[in-house]
Formats: sequence, C-alpha cells, structure tokens
Amino acid sequence: MRGARKITVIKPAAEMQSSINVTPLVDVVLVLLIIFMVVMPLTEKDFGARIPTQEQVEIPSEVPPDQIVVDISKNGDFMLNGAVIPRESYIPALQTRLGSTTQRIVFVSPHAEAAYPFLIEAFEGARAAGAETLAMLPDVEADAVTIQGAAPAAPAPPAAAP
Repeated sequence: MRGARKITVIKPAAEMQSSINVTPLVDVVLVLLIIFMVVMPLTEKDFGARIPTQEQVEIPSEVPPDQIVVDISKNGDFMLNGAVIPRESYIPALQTRLGSTTQRIVFVSPHAEAAYPFLIEAFEGARAAGAETLAMLPDVEADAVTIQGAAPAAPAPPAAAP
C-alpha cells in the first residue's frame, strides 16, 4: 500500500462570522466627524440681507372721494363716508354712490362692539345696492370714529383696591 494517501482535515480555530466588524467603521466615522467639525467653522460664509428702512406711513383721516366706506357704530348707526344716514335710506344712498363710480367696491368698518346683525345688514344692503366687491376694514379705535349726536363711551370705573 504504497500509494495510500492520508487525508488531513484542518479545522478553523473559530467558526466563520457573517456579521461586519463595526470597530473600523466607527473609527472611520469618528475621524470624518472630527474633520467636518474642524473644517465647518472655516467654510462658514455670511450673506448680505438688505432690510428696508422703516417709513413713517401717514394714515389719512379722510376717505378719498372715489372710495365708499360704511362705518357701523356701536349702537348700529350707519355712516357713509362720514355722513350719518338712516337705515331706510342706506341702500338708495349706496346706489347713488355706486352709480357714480367705475369700481363697485364697498368697504365696511364695524365698531369693535357693534352687533353682528348690523354687519350682516350692511353687507346685504351693499350687495343689494349693486356692489361687486365687499371688503372689511380692520378694527378702528373706539375714539377715532364718532357719530354726530352719539354720546361718547363712558370711561371704565377704577379698579377697587384690595
């Protein structure tokens, strides 16, 4: 038996692992993190922003003649461009004003304490008079709009001391 072969089997010292070794990966990520932390402050760039200068805007107290503004007082009185008008003549007065303008825009400015039905009545009357565009103006100070013959609001009573 001279030609008999001897088979030698070599076993590995440990079994094969199918998971990745994360230690070198963590080392590389930490080195990249340090590089970016060092480089980022150097690459920071400022960009210019133009901020407009503040202008003092003058708010006109008079309504331009081509605009139609309906003010509603606290007690429900209507004012058409500053002139008090009775409710029954509100729609005819608006029709007259809208007939003389090319733009059919009506601005409604209610008092902060005016009841909601007065606002609805103003909008419905403007629409019935032929207004195409209805707009609501922001709240005006209570003392800024006063209706002729209406009593000014009473000042609030002082707070009681404890």
